[in-house]
Amino acid sequence: MFYNTGETIERNKGLIITHRGFHLDCARHFYAVDEVKKIINEAAIAGANVFHWHLTDDQGWRIESKQFPKLQAINPEYYTQNDLKAVVDFADTKGVEVIPEIELPGHTRSLLVAYPEFSCTGESVELATKGGIYDVILCPGKDSMFAFLEELLNEVCALFPGLRFHIGGDEAPKNKWHDCPDCRKRMEQEGLQDYEDLQGYFTNRVNAIIKKNGKKAICWNDSLVA
Repeated sequence: MFYNTGETIERNKGLIITHRGFHLDCARHFYAVDEVKKIINEAAIAGANVFHWHLTDDQGWRIESKQFPKLQAINPEYYTQNDLKAVVDFADTKGVEVIPEIELPGHTRSLLVAYPEFSCTGESVELATKGGIYDVILCPGKDSMFAFLEELLNEVCALFPGLRFHIGGDEAPKNKWHDCPDCRKRMEQEGLQDYEDLQGYFTNRVNAIIKKNGKKAICWNDSLVA
């Protein structure tokens, strides 16, 4: 998918250029490294300069984690950290910025297959085999979940030298949050009025982690109303 946001972006040495992006969803449809490089090359020839790389979703977690190896253990196909570096380095030679995307707090079924304790109920789930919106998502009421996310995002941020990092935020059903005592307690502690505010709280916590890693968090529009 190609898109032009019309915005300008600042690259190294203060160069200002127009954002001309393309998006590839490798969570639902895995592409080998050579295929990804071929797509980057062809997109660059067409004038694209930003690669939005969708790497996690309900159907798969595609990033090797040294800290949390269960994440790739449940996936038959994923990118090693060397694979990711190879793609980022190749994209750089083509003048293309790589923006990784980790979906949060929804579209996290692949994460919760490996670590179910970070949902509201701790229930076991399986990788999704088709598209859709799934209601078992991360629990913003659990401090342990945020501690886990911080370690994980610190690791992933280090793999991508670009300034921007996409944190998803779309299609996060909140019915499990409504029934969760941890979520209700969090709302009381933080003085939150509704569950959209709770997603806003979650997004702010994640944004702080991304910012601490020297990056700018971006997200889908759903998060902006939270």
